[in-house]
Amino acid sequence: MARTKAARRLYTRRRFLLGEPVDLSCFAWFRPDLRVYVDGDVCVVDDGLRQIYFEEGDGGAVAQLIARLDGSAQLSAFIDDHTSWDLLERFEREGWLVSLAEPLDRFAARSPELTRQLAFYATLCRFKPDSILSLLHRKTVLVIGLGGVGSAAAFALAGAGVGRLILNETGLLEHSSLNRQPLGTLADVGKAKVKVMRQALRARFEHLNVDILRMDYASDPTLAWPQADLALVCGECESVYRYPARLRSMPLIPAGYFGELAVVGPVIDPRLHTARWEDLLAWSETQARCAPETASRLERRHAWSASGSTIDGLVGNLLAHAALQTLVPSLGPPSLLGRRLLVSPKDGSQQWLGVGGPLGDRPSSRLEARYPAPAGGQLSPDLG
Repeated sequence: MARTKAARRLYTRRRFLLGEPVDLSCFAWFRPDLRVYVDGDVCVVDDGLRQIYFEEGDGGAVAQLIARLDGSAQLSAFIDDHTSWDLLERFEREGWLVSLAEPLDRFAARSPELTRQLAFYATLCRFKPDSILSLLHRKTVLVIGLGGVGSAAAFALAGAGVGRLILNETGLLEHSSLNRQPLGTLADVGKAKVKVMRQALRARFEHLNVDILRMDYASDPTLAWPQADLALVCGECESVYRYPARLRSMPLIPAGYFGELAVVGPVIDPRLHTARWEDLLAWSETQARCAPETASRLERRHAWSASGSTIDGLVGNLLAHAALQTLVPSLGPPSLLGRRLLVSPKDGSQQWLGVGGPLGDRPSSRLEARYPAPAGGQLSPDLG
């Protein structure tokens, strides 16, 4: 009993110092992305950056404990075992221990299509990553535009665990769409994109509810937006930036093309006045009023946006991940708050741009600020 109380106090103090919650009723899971090798009494844990060796009699005990940490036993079950508890403290310090809100087998039986996604969330949030999926199951995302970017984003969000999607698209699936919309087939050519997408998503994800709309929000400002937790507006940026004038209260993330460049973001939340909301609202309302009277777009045969299969998939997935950060606070603040990400189709390189001036401006020297790329020139874990 004394050992149990001391262990609880020590564990609680260490977790408190780390700024993490304490819950010994959680189910212990050794981080699934780590590779473990056993050679006799030697056990090696490889996290991709380094290899940690346990030997001289400890290797066998480490391997046995790791095998037990399969998400089926609560942390409290290990307190009376001195050796196991000491190793658990080491695993905790190394960042290898994941705490689940429910037994892993129960989760896997209920949502087998989301088990790999749970492993992904466990690398981002080690305390109850399954609660992230519970939260996402209650979320609704509106996706406007089901071209190459919108289709990729909708598919990624469904696979990430979002419980309900509202898909809006007025167009039909064309033969030329099949290179960048993998959920459509030759048999679907000529059908409404939203119906094709709904059928494909329902056939793949049991947890997902899908509603469809065929509303032309771009040309009719009187149309009401459906209620959702977040809106993604995908398409050519000239049309993308007209939507926020009607948004009013729903968070939004735009993505589309400015000529040859793909642009993702910024996250726009009128409730928080993020991304210079007043400037965007004023600009978009002016454009919505004036553009039909002062100018019309020249319709040209064989004039398409520069959206290829590889770049659309990249942009759509970056957009979906920014959406996850907006929907789930425990994943940290959205990386696209107050800035955009530009993606070059030539080499897939990314460039951060601050939100300077009215957001309707095309990327140019008129933007006031430029944010540096994360350390090493790579996307941070929260965006890539």
